[in-house]
Amino acid sequence: MSSIFGMAFLSIGLSTFAFNQLSTWINTVVNANKPTNEYDYTAIFIVSGVVNLVPLVCMLIYDRVGKKRDAKRALIRSST
Repeated sequence: MSSIFGMAFLSIGLSTFAFNQLSTWINTVVNANKPTNEYDYTAIFIVSGVVNLVPLVCMLIYDRVGKKRDAKRALIRSST
């Protein structure tokens, strides 16, 4: 259990650093020709929404695969 929490907190820390760098880069590219007081954060919110969809899709795929695997195991156990 402790290794799971360790990996989770490590991934949270790395993703925080990586997304901070990514959002800074997106902000400079999108707002290159605008004054500093007129930043538009729409692109950053779109990227963060897409990035948050990736784990959701992975979780749904993992759930579907896990249910099929459990069904196969139950079938094997019931036949013996």
